Parts: sequence; C-alpha cells; structure tokens
Amino acid sequence: ECKSLVTYFKQSSLHLKLEKSLKQESETRWNSKLEMLESVYNQFELIKDILNDKNELYRIENIDCDILLDLINFLKIFKEASNCLESSKNPTLHLVIPWYKTLKEHCKISQHDSEVLKQIKKIVNEKITLKYKIEELHKLAIFFNPKMKQLKILDSDDILWVKDQIREHYSLICEVNNIDSNDDNDDLYAESQKRLTKKLCKKSSREFIDFSEYYDS
Repeated sequence: ECKSLVTYFKQSSLHLKLEKSLKQESETRWNSKLEMLESVYNQFELIKDILNDKNELYRIENIDCDILLDLINFLKIFKEASNCLESSKNPTLHLVIPWYKTLKEHCKISQHDSEVLKQIKKIVNEKITLKYKIEELHKLAIFFNPKMKQLKILDSDDILWVKDQIREHYSLICEVNNIDSNDDNDDLYAESQKRLTKKLCKKSSREFIDFSEYYDS
C-alpha cells in the first residue's frame, strides 16, 4: 500500500504539496524500503489531508499507522547491520557473528508484540537462519577482535576449535620464520595476537550497535 501510495503521489505531482519528498523503493537497495516507509509515516497526516481534499482517502484505508511504526522500528536495526557489514573502509569479518546473534535476538517474539509483528518476526527469523551462514572464517575472525579475545560469543566447542586453529597456524608461522614455538611461547603468542588485532581491527570512525555483552571482562 505504501509503495502504491508513493508511486501515485509521484505520478500525479501531489508530492509537490508535501514538505518533504516521499522516498521511492529501489529493487537494488534494500534499505530504500525502510526509507520509503519512514517518509510515508512522517508525513501521514499531511498525506491524509491532501487525499481528503481529492476525495481519495481510500488510497490509505489499508495503512495502519501503528503497524507501520512497528515495522519501521523493527527494520531500523537491519539497516544498521547492512551499513556496518557493507563497509569498504573497515574490517567487518569479525562482526558477522555478533550481528547474527543480535539480529536473531531482535527477532524473538515478545508478548507485547502485535500479531502482525509476531508474524513478521517469525518469517524474518526463518530467513536469517536460512540465508545467514556462519563459516569457520567468521569464528576465527572473532579472535582478532581486540575486545572479544576471550571468545565469549562462541560456544565451548567453537572456542576450543578456534584456539587449536590459531595455535596451529602460529606454529606454522614460527616454522617459516625459524622461530622456536616452544621458547617463551605464551609471550610470543600474546605478542602475535596483539600485532594481528592491531592490523585487522582498526577502530571504525562510525559507531554501531553495542556488542559489549560479548566483550572480554
């Protein structure tokens, strides 16, 4: 309904009567759907007045503002996730698992949710499980996040696997560089981790959602 409404306003030049232009959805830009919904919601009363003057209120009779607001609030975090994970200027591999867990948590149904929102959460949660694949590389990348070196975000089996993989690769690095991996191993291991985390996880100039519950103590 919102998409049809925006199209109608654009084609009939009614958008010129609005304080701000309505945003059209783009098939190639997922976040444009949220922008479209927000543009309709933020000017809904003015849209209603314009349509009332033209005896065309039927065009918004199926748009429930409460549901629209629920949907907008639900989608905002997905915009934040996509902006963060699509960054081309900062490392993002170590953020895949934190965002996965955050989005899954966001989709948990609450008793306070409307029936429509419950259905939306159920569908989106299933889509995340189906489409959002966690690979071994994502688990390894957690180790190189300076704030998550204790790997609290992973389950116990994955923690053991990551540590084994890191030590195995560390031994190979020592071998290639003619370093005895048994000499002061803990100090060398810690220093190696420090150097790698500094290179791989430069702090982004943009602040995204708080993952502090997974940070080291």
